[in-house]
This record gives sequence, C-alpha cells and structure tokens, in this order.
Amino acid sequence: MKKSDKIAILKYKIGDLIFQHKKEISNLEEKLKEKNSVRDADNQFVRKDVYEMLFDKCEKLQKDNKILEKNVLDARFTPKATSNTIFKLEEKVSDLLLDNNYLRKRIQSVYAEHYHSAPRYQFSEIPNNEEGSEFINLLRKYLNKDRYTISRRGQHLKEGEDWRQHQYGQSIDKSSHIRVYIDQKKEKK
Repeated sequence: MKKSDKIAILKYKIGDLIFQHKKEISNLEEKLKEKNSVRDADNQFVRKDVYEMLFDKCEKLQKDNKILEKNVLDARFTPKATSNTIFKLEEKVSDLLLDNNYLRKRIQSVYAEHYHSAPRYQFSEIPNNEEGSEFINLLRKYLNKDRYTISRRGQHLKEGEDWRQHQYGQSIDKSSHIRVYIDQKKEKK
C-alpha cells in the first residue's frame, strides 16, 4: 500500500471521527434544548447542573473538532508524509476513538444518574409542634443512614411574624410548619 493511500485512509478516518463528533454535539445540543426548563415524560424537572455539565462536554467536543479539522487541513498531512507521521496519526485516531467512547459512556452514566433522581423533598406541611417533632424523630430513627440523609427546613411563617425580617427564609422556631428533605448520599469514588 502506498503512503499516499495510507494518508488518504487516515484522512478519511479523521474526517469520519470529526463527523461523529459533530453529530454527537448536535444530538446533545438538541437534547439540551428539549430538556431545558421543560418537564420530562414523568412530569418531573431535570436538574440544571446536569444540563450545565452536558453543555460543557459539548463545548469540549466542539474544541476537539476544531483541532481535528485544523490538523486535517494542515500542510503536514500532504502525500509527502513519512511512515513515522502515519504511525502518529494512527495513534491519534485510536486515542480519539477511545476518548470518544469514554466520554459517551460517561455522559450517559451521569445523565442517567441525575435524570432519574428522586424528588428533593418528601414531606411537607408537618406541623411545628410536639407531634411533628415526634414524627421527624421517628423518621431519623428508622432511616437507612448508610444511603440517605435527612434535613429539615421551616415552612410558612407563624402568625404575627414579619416576612420582611425573613426574606431569605426563616428559622424553624419562626415557622408554623416543617418540610423534610431526604437526599441520597453521594457515592465515594
């Protein structure tokens, strides 16, 4: 096989890789446009940080595509290339394919992890009295502490309290009700 044929094959592989990157970028951008501030099929909101992360991945892929396009059109890839250059190109193509597969799997796993997360708060309108405190204590007692955490926040101001003093949220003792959040603990990697 001639060197010019090998170079043509490598150019075709690099062009195909660029096309795959562009296609993946456009697919991700379409998904982001469809999902941004829209409810999914289960009528739940998808978290904003997931979309920001996917958008960052799209930007990285676009930068990679620009670099690949520049390299393909660069004068270094003329038919006068040496076997060493061909070897480097083959290594680059295999590295890019591995990176592409890794990024695709990582995006899918992160998206799946965050897309199907449970609602943020589980209990609301719990009265802020002895009965409510007993309920929260029982929740804490029987919660699977290896996997979940509980936090509570105030809900609704008590009668006679001024909302202007609590514009960023009131403390539990100033609340007439309590809201309980049950969050899944982050996995340590």
